[in-house]
Amino acid sequence: MKTLLIGLSILGLTNLAHAQNDTYVVNHVQLKEIEATPNINPIYFNAVHDKNASQQVEILETEVEHFDITKSPIFTNTFETYTMLFQTTDGSIMASYDEKGKLLNCVEKFENVILPEKVLQTLQSNYPDWTLNKTTYRVNYYQGENVKKLYQVQIKNGEDKMNLKIDCQGEILNHRNHNKL
Repeated sequence: MKTLLIGLSILGLTNLAHAQNDTYVVNHVQLKEIEATPNINPIYFNAVHDKNASQQVEILETEVEHFDITKSPIFTNTFETYTMLFQTTDGSIMASYDEKGKLLNCVEKFENVILPEKVLQTLQSNYPDWTLNKTTYRVNYYQGENVKKLYQVQIKNGEDKMNLKIDCQGEILNHRNHNKL
């Protein structure tokens, strides 16, 4: 029996050694054609992008990032500013551009967003008996200024409702001034 176990162990190690020496050469891989879209407004996207925001927010912000107003039929280079509305069923971004096509500011509003983990943890720890009623995510971007991002959350407990403003890190901004409706 001892000889059989030693023999099987050696046979197993031989197979492992043989597997490590096999090499496979791939000469050619054909990839599907992809279309790369340039980042027209990377300063905007880097300022507003939050990796914890819901996917619906990221999709629309990416559209704004890649949008080139100078290629739009409304762009004639004769007005001081141009305003574009990017819209989905749950959100919108109002973007303003200057006469050269540079993005100046954006106002974003998204309804019924999935809250990031930090915001949910804050709600659960501070309001354990309350449930979510409404959620809104707002972003205000002005070129050269700090971006303002916040979640407006309405929670309820039976008939009582409370409106809260919470930043992306989960800090309640109107902690002392809860509004019961």
